[in-house]
Amino acid sequence: MSDYEKTLDLLTEMRSRFDSGFSADDKKLLNSLHRLFYGKNVTNTGCNNCYRDAFLLIYSKLKKTGNMPKISEYRLKAGAVIHPMGTSKFYANQLPSNDIAEAYLSLHPEKISLFSEYPNDWRNRVEQYKLRAENQQSDAEEPSPGDLLQELENLKKENLALKERLRKYEGEEVGAVADPAAEAEAPAADAAIVETSAEMADKPVDTVEIPTDEVPTDEVKATKKTKSKK
Repeated sequence: MSDYEKTLDLLTEMRSRFDSGFSADDKKLLNSLHRLFYGKNVTNTGCNNCYRDAFLLIYSKLKKTGNMPKISEYRLKAGAVIHPMGTSKFYANQLPSNDIAEAYLSLHPEKISLFSEYPNDWRNRVEQYKLRAENQQSDAEEPSPGDLLQELENLKKENLALKERLRKYEGEEVGAVADPAAEAEAPAADAAIVETSAEMADKPVDTVEIPTDEVPTDEVKATKKTKSKK
């Protein structure tokens, strides 16, 4: 039976005393588990409700994670606190994992003085942590095959959209061109006007027909005769 299963069995058996009150052994176990999970003792050891709260926290966390927490091999001195760069987190005892300490020491190796316990080969471990972090960053920067396929699909869609826009644009340009038949008729009409103007210029003034359906008035006739005598 694993440590996880043993601890869960003890807590399950302890549930029968949840309302009546935990025994001294129960409280001792809860205290040790609370230190293991949260790095500190139960807040008020003289308060039964505080132990009930601790029981609920520990039991629910065990059920949720499905395993016992890993114990860090690094232990800070009393009162010491570390603050990983770029985060809003602060850590005191108990550290949740070796990675927290090794990440901090990779940037501040001189801060090993803050630790009361640490592995003898901590320098090598810190170097290994740096390598792992660099490899993880490289893997994150290199696109996966799925990302490349998705990018290709996006490019295809953009290409189709551009082709559609170009087709519509060319259609509008073609629609704006004048009717070829109308363009062919225009020069013929202009030529007819020029020819008519030339014929009128060669005729005497008195023989020019007035382009109107109305009968010329006496005033117009008199004007014609005057011009003719001249």
